[in-house]
Amino acid sequence: MAILKIKRDILQLIMYSTLMFLITSCGKEKAPDPARSENKLVFELFNTLENKDHKATLKKVERLRVLNPDNIFLANLENTERVNLVITEVNKKLKNDNLTGAVKYVKKTESHYPNLTKLKPIKDELEKLYKIKLLVDKTEKAKKAAQLRASIARLEYITMYKSKNSFLKAYLKSKRELAARMTIVESKRLNLLDLLLDIDYQYNEKDDNYWNDLAELAIEDPKSPALRHYMGILNGAIEPSPFILPKK
Repeated sequence: MAILKIKRDILQLIMYSTLMFLITSCGKEKAPDPARSENKLVFELFNTLENKDHKATLKKVERLRVLNPDNIFLANLENTERVNLVITEVNKKLKNDNLTGAVKYVKKTESHYPNLTKLKPIKDELEKLYKIKLLVDKTEKAKKAAQLRASIARLEYITMYKSKNSFLKAYLKSKRELAARMTIVESKRLNLLDLLLDIDYQYNEKDDNYWNDLAELAIEDPKSPALRHYMGILNGAIEPSPFILPKK
């Protein structure tokens, strides 16, 4: 993002205002009012530039450009200050967590000033940030390990240019570790489901392996409702019947 180099522009303004002084001071006749107004605008421009008041600077430059429509320095200064104003407004919106508003603001400004090419990198950066935000939201909402791993992969790809960002690196590392833990839990859950299905089948078929698998279930998941059900049958507390697996 191109930021206005205040010292350089002030130096150019000094040259510009000196030239205006020479023009309006030549001869013994009193300078016309428009020239005096122009000099005043130039010196007012010093203050707004020093104060980094981009909105006020733009107004001064626009008025000066009416008086000097072919002045290249003023044209460049107007473009630079317009970009600086955009950056200021974007930063305000980002500080208020209004990324969507920042993107809309830049796009609207770009539509009004299509020749202002310095807006494109700002817009591109904001659009990348917006995509990252959507992916982070998706990552946070992932319920399964596969979904989480897919979101992490997309997030890593789109943030390659920010790979040295310590916060981002720590975030991705924590999510990869979470995905690994979720994979273990899901794998265990699937194994337990297979075990429950085997126990149900063996119970109905009066298979002797029923006892072995029931013992394994007691080790793997001692709080399993299925274990309580079959132990209740053994204790005579429950009528003999297969355990009905809960529907997902």
